[in-house]
Amino acid sequence: YWGRFGHVSVLNVANDFVTHAHGEAHLIIWLEGTAGEMTIGRETVRLGPDTAAGINSFQPHSHALSHDGRPGLFLAFYIDPDWARRRRDLPASAPLFAQAAITLEPWLHQAA
Repeated sequence: YWGRFGHVSVLNVANDFVTHAHGEAHLIIWLEGTAGEMTIGRETVRLGPDTAAGINSFQPHSHALSHDGRPGLFLAFYIDPDWARRRRDLPASAPLFAQAAITLEPWLHQAA
């Protein structure tokens, strides 16, 4: 889905992602299958039903799945940082996420 905020996708991930960065900020929520772990800047985030990942614009990140070859399903929000900063009345240089690991309440993971 595409909107003013950016876009959202459901990703079926079967391979590791090498370190890369995007202009958009990301919010990654694990849905099912292999969750793996993400390295975001210098932090490691183990995704799961109670933890999502927040990635700031142009922040290097990678994703390692398990070695058993099982894919994982993820809900990925690609957020236009300017749109988010305007909505939250933040300065242009402010990061959207103060930390990479974001705690999810059970109802929020269920809704995803």
